[in-house]
Amino acid sequence: MAPMPRPDYRRLRAALLAALLLPAATFAEPELCRVSFSSGAHLLLPVARTWQEQQDGLSGRLDAGPGLLFVWEEAAVRALWMKNTYIPLSAAFIDGEGRVLDIVDMTAASEDRHSSSAPVHAAIELAQGDFSRHGIKPGDIATIHCAADKP
Repeated sequence: MAPMPRPDYRRLRAALLAALLLPAATFAEPELCRVSFSSGAHLLLPVARTWQEQQDGLSGRLDAGPGLLFVWEEAAVRALWMKNTYIPLSAAFIDGEGRVLDIVDMTAASEDRHSSSAPVHAAIELAQGDFSRHGIKPGDIATIHCAADKP
């Protein structure tokens, strides 16, 4: 029987090192925005700006984490849905003046569309019940500060 070839430990070590470093090099930290409300509540949220980020939303996750902020350049009536989202969420729609227009509860894994009652520039998704826990309600004013928005 022929002897087994010795493994090339240098190549193995390089492959392991590359595998460990690849995730850190491939995935950037999400952009975070601070949202302050007239009620006194403050949230630090990752922001979904691109079409793909907004399509993905919080889908596929088992918890809502800190939530998610959606920001759009142009005001429009916007709709959110829960396809492939396995946790119940609530969404707040925010108009161009920063006013929370609506807060809607959304059922997990539902394809029902939940639309804003008027054109909005932003929306926030949180775990269901978190808006009331933070004292946030329709009529409150939200101020959004994102590092990427500064010159």
